[in-house]
Amino acid sequence: RLKSLYASVQLNHSSIVEVKELDWCNDQAGVDFFQQTQFDLILCADCIYDLVLLDPLLRTLRRALSSTKKAIALVTYDTSIGRNLAYQGFQDRAQRSFRVCSWLRTGRIHCWQLEDPLPTCILLYGVCGSGKSTIGAALRAKISLSIFIDADSLHPESNRNKMKNGIPLTDADRAVWLAACGNAVLAKSDNSTVFLACSALKYKYRHILLESITRKRRLVAVFLKVPPEIIKRRLESRKDHFMPVSLVDSQFKDLEEDVHTKTPLPYDLLILDATQPVDLLVNRILYNSLLPLPS
Repeated sequence: RLKSLYASVQLNHSSIVEVKELDWCNDQAGVDFFQQTQFDLILCADCIYDLVLLDPLLRTLRRALSSTKKAIALVTYDTSIGRNLAYQGFQDRAQRSFRVCSWLRTGRIHCWQLEDPLPTCILLYGVCGSGKSTIGAALRAKISLSIFIDADSLHPESNRNKMKNGIPLTDADRAVWLAACGNAVLAKSDNSTVFLACSALKYKYRHILLESITRKRRLVAVFLKVPPEIIKRRLESRKDHFMPVSLVDSQFKDLEEDVHTKTPLPYDLLILDATQPVDLLVNRILYNSLLPLPS
């Protein structure tokens, strides 16, 4: 297919053309390649045949289309292969990851044309004390043109007073706060990556954020999982924070964990053991969220 493309360009009397191959499963090769190469087109022929390959493929495409403006990617899939689960997974995730994601069908071949990766919002969610703010600030330090938003700072005074007095928030209390979180993300520049630290304990809270944020961005939800006893120890060591240890049990009562199932979620999901070192968690989030990695 590369040779055919090259021959077609030559027939049209184009200027000098180079065709280069890339091992897209080798992540470091991808980093080096896109730091050194400008290009017009990236062609991925019959790469979608296993779910485990979707992450490296999509990460490569996001890196490719972020590094050279106005480039496009063509991804072809031969339906006779019969890997429908992988194809559906690619289709769902590609539509969430790129601003333009159209497809053509000619016989058994499907072809996707991808352009302009959507800016990303990473939602760090979990109970109070799970490390959302610490990890969010560390992510901000790693990625240029990124912004960290701590949702705690967006609580109205009435919510803060309730929590200081050990009174759990109601859904009505959280509605105004979640709207403010979504608006804060949408207000940021389109060329920035946003890291949002927000408890978002229930499915419906995450869907409120989803409906707001995905008007302009792709959303990656990162669940920071920590046992209750460790959360209590962390909160006991905190000073000058409005969340008392007495509300930990109510937080875990409200928590509705996302889980990986065969039914796709409306956002990309990463579940992490947040008792691990911050540097390790940061690297895993950057790698698994398909962001171009820092060089």
